Amino acid sequence: MTGSPYQGPPVSVSFAQGGSALPHQCDLSAFGTVLAGQLPGMWRREHLVFATFEDQLARAVWDSGPAHAARLDHELGHAALLHGAGGEELLVISRPGCPHQYLVAPLLPEGVQWHHLEGVEHPDGISVPDAPARAAAAIIRRVLPRYRRALAAVRRNMTNRPGAPDFSGVDEAAQLLTMVWGPDGSIAAPSASVPEDARSVLVSCNFEYRAGEAAYVLPRSPGSVQQALFLKAAIKRLTAQGIGVNHRRAAAPGPPRQPGLPRTPGLVHRR
Repeated sequence: MTGSPYQGPPVSVSFAQGGSALPHQCDLSAFGTVLAGQLPGMWRREHLVFATFEDQLARAVWDSGPAHAARLDHELGHAALLHGAGGEELLVISRPGCPHQYLVAPLLPEGVQWHHLEGVEHPDGISVPDAPARAAAAIIRRVLPRYRRALAAVRRNMTNRPGAPDFSGVDEAAQLLTMVWGPDGSIAAPSASVPEDARSVLVSCNFEYRAGEAAYVLPRSPGSVQQALFLKAAIKRLTAQGIGVNHRRAAAPGPPRQPGLPRTPGLVHRR
């Protein structure tokens, strides 16, 4: 994931009373710029470009709703990241299938671990219309108060209960493990691709071995945030052991099998 501060000319957009929608030609970047100016305090907009599907998952959203699902199910290409003066970070993405809506969700602070979230209510994100004034009003009312409370609580936990040191990855992985993102939000590592010394790492990070799927599976958690943290912890420990991780999405399901025809191999199968 690469980000670059907005360096173009100032964006000037006129709005009717009540916060009418942006002109059709205005894109996500322009929307993010205007939205940042509508929020209280000092906010700046950063443009993010996702060269790969993995790039858009580099940071975990503090959300268990549409924003989380959209990042798993769609190739976004780009996003806007709004930075607040207090360290707040709001990710803004287009809502797939809804051309006049955006999704806004807080990001988890960098360096957070699962135990830092204990007892902290997830702030979650919301969908907003493509009218910056109305979108800002919804964010101010429904997102910022609970996000700031959660952020303050997590920061206290990170100070009072620091976790294990961050492992630095190796330059070149001696082995490679594949993780497949399923349509139900689960993440599967086919057992054929899992090195023997990686199995204990996956199990310790909440992956379940499912013999029927011949895979180690990390289920989608009810809040989805814990799943992202377990995945992050697993990748750090694997790379520290010289095991690289290759991500791919599951192939789209084929047409229904007709009676009498041989069964088609499933999503994950033994080699």
